[in-house]
Amino acid sequence: MGRGGHASRARLQAVALGLGLATVATLGSPYPAAAVTGDAADAQVGGLGRAAGQLLVDGADVPATELGASCLAGAGDDWLAGQLIISGVVQSELETAIDLSAAGSLGGVFVLGSPGESVALTLSELRAAGVSSGGVAPFVSVDEEGGRVQRLADLLGPLPAARSLTDGSPVDAAAEVGAHAAQVAALGFTSGLAPVVDVGAGPAIGDRSYADDAATVVEFAGPIVEALLGAGLVPVIKHFPGHGRASADSHVSVAVTPPLDELRDVDLVPYEALVDIEGVAVMVGHLQVPGLTGDLPASLSPEAVTGLLRGELGFDGLVLSDALGMAAVSARWSADEAAVLSLAAGIDLVLIDRIEDVEAVGSSIVAALANGRLDRAEVTASVSRALVARGRSGCAVAAALGLPPA
Repeated sequence: MGRGGHASRARLQAVALGLGLATVATLGSPYPAAAVTGDAADAQVGGLGRAAGQLLVDGADVPATELGASCLAGAGDDWLAGQLIISGVVQSELETAIDLSAAGSLGGVFVLGSPGESVALTLSELRAAGVSSGGVAPFVSVDEEGGRVQRLADLLGPLPAARSLTDGSPVDAAAEVGAHAAQVAALGFTSGLAPVVDVGAGPAIGDRSYADDAATVVEFAGPIVEALLGAGLVPVIKHFPGHGRASADSHVSVAVTPPLDELRDVDLVPYEALVDIEGVAVMVGHLQVPGLTGDLPASLSPEAVTGLLRGELGFDGLVLSDALGMAAVSARWSADEAAVLSLAAGIDLVLIDRIEDVEAVGSSIVAALANGRLDRAEVTASVSRALVARGRSGCAVAAALGLPPA
């Protein structure tokens, strides 16, 4: 649907400017990232500042684990479905994302390609669309690991690959990543979808991994997670349960990890060390694990997500799928079917590759809620976790939506 042409676009720009989100000077002088004060501003954004795993929600520091799922009991299925979807977009597709966000049909984006300088203003409009429709800005992410996986290099300059960062100390690495992350946050992003905590440099990973041993991965990833939080980004540790020693690149084919018992001794060690850091999120990879997932990838496996990550490791934070368009998934399932399977496995946010698929994926999620394939209470809890990562409690958003008190 359209946004009412130039008048509606002007309105969103005005909202963005009013929230202090589109004060764009030059990229060499980062502008404030959602620094909002006052009752009216709090009612619209609730505060998006983050530090050490805390979220500023409605003017008060609230632990990131406070979900407020019960307050969303009266939310419509269409709206709930939309909040679970994160779509890949190139910069020119952000206009479509603004439409979908304004309609409550999209929870966020991950930006592909090499965005230009105007991306900051467009992202401010995207955030304003979410705030005006549901009281909360979308989850706006980008692959900004460093090295060869860095979408913002043309705007912000290069960031070394993880393996290169280990040439110095963990303190120096965290300082460098933190300074870069502050610029990413200033552009309007919620997360850089990093760091990679895979142990080993197997297919698709290479220098994206800090090391071939778990101790070094933890030594560097821990301070970097804290630096990302301090800079205002949501750290996303990936690719659970470990891609570093997998048999293949999951972008192009089925990837199989070592057996579960071996993962416990190596690949799972970084997760055991890091998942208790408040504010951290986990991305689940498309990895078959002998002794755990059968012929399913971990991203679609209840045993991997609900059993191992949530149950055994005790993680109660936000869980994202890897992009469902990767061949390890897309060769067997459509985007809409994979999304339902992923959510049923315990994933909170599904990443889909094409914005053209948002409507079909949303419809499939609504249908799965209606027929019982998805449990509504679990979906509402997922939405609540996602909202906290986006800067609002579930209860604050429920109030903005005009839902009756729980």
